[in-house]
Amino acid sequence: MSQSANLPNDPYLAAQQAPIPLEPLKVDPQYHSIRLVTPIGRVAGCTLDKPRAPVAGGKVNFYLRLLFNPASVDGNQPDLKQAIYDVVTARFQPEQRLDPQTQQPRVYTAWELFSLEEKNGGLWYPLQDGNILYGKDPQRNAHCRNTMYINATADEKRKSGESNQPVCVDENGTPINADRIYLGCYARAIVTVFSYPKPDVRDARGRGIGIGLQSVQFARHGERIITFDAQSAARIGFANAGAIPKDPNAPAGPVGGPVPPAPGVPAGFAAPAAPIPPGMPAAGAYVPEAATRPQQPWSPPGR
Repeated sequence: MSQSANLPNDPYLAAQQAPIPLEPLKVDPQYHSIRLVTPIGRVAGCTLDKPRAPVAGGKVNFYLRLLFNPASVDGNQPDLKQAIYDVVTARFQPEQRLDPQTQQPRVYTAWELFSLEEKNGGLWYPLQDGNILYGKDPQRNAHCRNTMYINATADEKRKSGESNQPVCVDENGTPINADRIYLGCYARAIVTVFSYPKPDVRDARGRGIGIGLQSVQFARHGERIITFDAQSAARIGFANAGAIPKDPNAPAGPVGGPVPPAPGVPAGFAAPAAPIPPGMPAAGAYVPEAATRPQQPWSPPGR
């Protein structure tokens, strides 16, 4: 498969490469973590102006989902994948587990534990495949195709009780309101790659590597990502209830025309849909979560 077949449809995102860090990545020996600046990604989810409600008993937190060009996070430079590798090998030791294929015990390195599901003793891997989201809902998640993504979070409050809201800045580093970061724009973030639970914690609900969020920098306007079209939903709902006539010739999309682009985005910014490359899930095909996990041992270049 050609490299171009694996690039995101978004031409700006496809051009992004891993940033060169100002200093080498170094694991904090006390917290088993690394802080770094991410490459530029596309914002596909965020609650930065106020924390989101807890999900499945979790904490109230601030949240950012960034989509990346896979080439910008694949470990060719000191970047996210290498940071994940360094943190997991610093925190976790090799463990003997049953091989799901052979049902025979074998020793897994810390990195190889990512290939196992948590129920089998594996670790949570934070760098996820956007094609899985695309395969589950191609229309809603078309922007996720051929990308990798992270979900970075910050607790609502610090231990001192003060707000832990991430700082948001513009291209020049000037503070901006959090609502300036919208779905579809481009941004980079300062994040902490950390391990959980802490070594002295027993009976934890899960194990793995998480992404903590410290601050966000707006990088460029982009076409807005619309995850819910309230106008279309209202029209369909009233039509199904018999309150308005069902017109088979009515145009699709929002009442009153298409949603306008974000400020500063030229008309026709979105790239046309490309054919699905070989090896990628077909539209609507379900791909199990385990398929997104690293399947082969890996180590950073030069090690």
